[in-house]
Amino acid sequence: MISELLSKRNLPELLVASDGGAIKNTDEWEKHREYLKDLLCREEYGYMPPSPLSLTFETIEENKRYCASKAIYKKINATVTLPAGSFTFPFYYVYPAGEGKYRTVIHINFRDCVPDMYMPTEEIIDNGLAIASFCYTDVTSDDGDFTNGLAAIVYDGSERTDNSCGKIMLWAYAAMRVADYVLAQPQTDAAHLCVAG
Repeated sequence: MISELLSKRNLPELLVASDGGAIKNTDEWEKHREYLKDLLCREEYGYMPPSPLSLTFETIEENKRYCASKAIYKKINATVTLPAGSFTFPFYYVYPAGEGKYRTVIHINFRDCVPDMYMPTEEIIDNGLAIASFCYTDVTSDDGDFTNGLAAIVYDGSERTDNSCGKIMLWAYAAMRVADYVLAQPQTDAAHLCVAG
């Protein structure tokens, strides 16, 4: 049934290059991967906003005895500066209190809560992982309004074009800024970072 549904959508083959040839090695895949990324940005999600002119982080809450002292909890404000101005959004970062490097999940959450029914923080910590999370509506609203939150400084009053970034790309951009913070922390296993939500 899934094969039928996929064939009706006429999706491109992942391992067939845009010129129709088969992808045979890593170099060909990397070239094709860039083509696919551009295709998705152009036709579906829009292009990523520019890199920040500056990016700062401020810890506004901290609990070093979180989850019965198994974890360290931080609430952090990230401030992104783009040509049109600055935007600040909060995120949470919880990681095991022990020594070591931890695999980390960045969770784009539906709510501004830690722990949360969609994000069982203590169980995540018990499994040796760290988690950073933010509520998507703290970044920009989930609607057609591009005058609030991060969207306001990305668009700065200009009109969206066919391939300007949409809300999903703006939330992905925020997740990248959280990743900038997480990857700079000494307890992060940089080879094992993922985004969920």
